[in-house]
Amino acid sequence: MRKVSLILLLLALSSCHVIDASYEYVKDNVSITWKGEEAKGEPIDSIVIKFNPVYWKENADIGYEDEQEFTDSGYRVWSLSTPYARRYEVLRLDTIIYIYKK
Repeated sequence: MRKVSLILLLLALSSCHVIDASYEYVKDNVSITWKGEEAKGEPIDSIVIKFNPVYWKENADIGYEDEQEFTDSGYRVWSLSTPYARRYEVLRLDTIIYIYKK
């Protein structure tokens, strides 16, 4: 029983040493940033965040048809007016985060 406990203790201590050595290696050699001015060279990867659109309808007596679409502050807004209703769609544009190596 003592041998098994001793072996488990040694195994735990050696794995702690491996984890610590790995952490130190990564800390010394790996560094990422999202800011291009701190980077060295081209982006090494990117993350794309996609958003789902939001729709809604308003009942109204408009009397005419009209369709509009515009982009403002990172959102695309679309509206469709029919004689009896207005329909809207708002979509936040995709966000791309570039990852650079420091």
